[in-house]
Amino acid sequence: MEKIKLSREMMAHDTAENLRIISMKKRKQPSVLVLGRDGFSDNSKYLYLALLAKSHGYPVIWGTFNHDLQKELERRNLPVFNLSGDPARTVTILMEISCVVYCTNPTIATGNFFYRAALAGAYKFQLWHGIGLKKIDLQNTATMNLLKPSTLSQLAGVVDIDEVISPSGIYDDQWREAFGVEKVFRSGYPRNEVLLREASDYELLNSPSLSDEFMNQGFVLYAPTYIGREALPIWRDAQLLSVLEKFARHVGLGLVIKPHPFDPDPPQGRVRALPPTIRFLNGNADVYPILKYARALVTDVSSLASDFLLCDKPILFFRSQALEQREYPLRCMPEIPGRHVREETPEAFIRAWETMDETAGARERLRRLYFESDPLRAGDELVGRISEIVTKT
Repeated sequence: MEKIKLSREMMAHDTAENLRIISMKKRKQPSVLVLGRDGFSDNSKYLYLALLAKSHGYPVIWGTFNHDLQKELERRNLPVFNLSGDPARTVTILMEISCVVYCTNPTIATGNFFYRAALAGAYKFQLWHGIGLKKIDLQNTATMNLLKPSTLSQLAGVVDIDEVISPSGIYDDQWREAFGVEKVFRSGYPRNEVLLREASDYELLNSPSLSDEFMNQGFVLYAPTYIGREALPIWRDAQLLSVLEKFARHVGLGLVIKPHPFDPDPPQGRVRALPPTIRFLNGNADVYPILKYARALVTDVSSLASDFLLCDKPILFFRSQALEQREYPLRCMPEIPGRHVREETPEAFIRAWETMDETAGARERLRRLYFESDPLRAGDELVGRISEIVTKT
């Protein structure tokens, strides 16, 4: 009988499928692998540190493709595994993991479908990266090209989870609709703890440092969302930066710009040319240890807007032309906890700022609606849940 010749793509798919089958049957070693962003940040960072702070009798490992981050964590004696090493050894190690924790799409976090397949038998716990204000993933299939390989990879990754956290019942159904997952665990986000208490030395890792002068002056934080590769990041708009800087200066504050982690780094020449009242942060920096020091937040549909409610400070929603064209709604917001700024002028921002006191009641109502559990207990609650999962494997 003549053998069928397999293409390279077919052989790769066959390998991944075999890895998945084996991983599902393979008995696991009690262990937790935490996968986060390229930088040491977001909910994965804070849960990883919370897990390490308690003795559980099983290893907790941070996984990364970033060599510099690996060296920094090793220097501080924090357990880390570099996923960009020998693929065969990596697959062997992933096969043993009993629980993997994500805060982004598993397709992105694992880097390739072989590694995701090797983790198929692990319990997959999704922290995600906050309460979004837009439709995501399975909520958008009606407008997606479902024959496009990158789209299928994205969707297949995001549904490859067993459980997701949700800080409020108002969002439970959204997570189920967006991720196709049924199991929801009620908890706050670990990253929000440092909005309400001082950050530890480990939690300050990869956090931006602002000068005492800048901190004492106070600052407005501008944090736009990711708008995709088809357009330049919004913060590249020189006119908008000028408008924001004039607004911040008018109210006696500096301006801090936080690009999205998926955005390219700003050109260094352009950063050096900025006035001293503007600071650019690295997109992969962990902004949460300094977030509570911001006097106000300017954003569009970033999940930072939801978290910033815990700081009880003004929020200005500026929807750029690019976002207006995509018609992003502010989802699950029965009222707006701030002011919409629809004109790209300093005067429009100043007018919004002058009426911010009127939004204090809305901020308080949404804060109670969004965060049903104590934000300061998020780490402890999630450590308990993860330990329960691992001890059952």
